[in-house]
Amino acid sequence: MYPQFFHPLLLGLKQFLTAVLVVLLCLPVLAEANDSSSCLKCHRKNGQMLGLHGAEGLDLHCQDCHGAKGKHPRGESALIDFGQQAEIDKVEQTKPCMKCHESEKLQRGHWTHDVHQNRLSCSACHLLHPEQDPVVTMSPEAITQLCVECHQAPKGEQDAQ
Repeated sequence: MYPQFFHPLLLGLKQFLTAVLVVLLCLPVLAEANDSSSCLKCHRKNGQMLGLHGAEGLDLHCQDCHGAKGKHPRGESALIDFGQQAEIDKVEQTKPCMKCHESEKLQRGHWTHDVHQNRLSCSACHLLHPEQDPVVTMSPEAITQLCVECHQAPKGEQDAQ
């Protein structure tokens, strides 16, 4: 048997080694939580953000917009999918965008927030991953044509086309 004074030291060492083991086992999970590399293993086509959203200084990752990976791909997923065909409603699709983009500034632009906020998500007009989002550089006339894709042009404008 060990002398009495060794027992607290051994107990402390055992707790310390257990804590170190837990941290080492959790490191891959913690690293994956804020890293897009695990997503890019499968999502190569649309996975990389090449444009403004991919700027190094922003430090955005897939999870920042799409939500936590959770059990995806092996189980049910709560990931946010974007676009008109997505199952999640437009308000929920827009929430990740609004974390960075202020609605007051959007209202000063061509976005009619009061009219569109519940019917369209940002991805209805904007391309989110490519190197260049065409909407950003469009002329006001071209933006109007984009609107006409969903809204009928006024009668006089239809005749002029």
